[in-house]
Amino acid sequence: FYMGLDDSADNLVIGVGSTVGTNSILTLDNDSLTIGDAAAVDTKIVYDGNAVDFYMGLDDSADKLVIGVGSTVGTNSILTLDNDSLTIGDASAVDTKVVFDGNAQDFYVGLDDSEDDLVIGVGSAVGTTPAISVTEDQDVIMTAAKKLYLDGGGNSYIHEASADSVQVVAGGTASLFVSDAGIGV
Repeated sequence: FYMGLDDSADNLVIGVGSTVGTNSILTLDNDSLTIGDAAAVDTKIVYDGNAVDFYMGLDDSADKLVIGVGSTVGTNSILTLDNDSLTIGDASAVDTKVVFDGNAQDFYVGLDDSEDDLVIGVGSAVGTTPAISVTEDQDVIMTAAKKLYLDGGGNSYIHEASADSVQVVAGGTASLFVSDAGIGV
């Protein structure tokens, strides 16, 4: 290994071998830091933790930037970026989520893998306290919804739900009532 000044390019270089400017691992110039030298290999930064390691690297065979668990690029992926998409997870049978960590209350958007549902809920554990779920059949389920406010072209609508009925209110006047006994206007 070497570390030296590539005087012809005005770069500080760390590389493999003994010839400065060849087989670069890390290159610094006045505006950027470059990892790798365009070779067809995975390049990575490994964060070597006490109990768990994490990596961020280029999966060169797939042309993707990956953040994952462990030290082998392309395995145990948490987040994957390619030229036109962002993927969370790696098709493992686990819940994946984005948690919004609030001061008084947390919320999550996640995949409840055991149910195959996309869920928006309260807290940070996917599948617990769901507010809205979208199933693989494209059914939208509003769990324990007491009120739903919609704006229908300037009119406010309120859907009020209890254990055995739903009331639809338009502009302050009840317009539809649905219960176990039937539908009323």
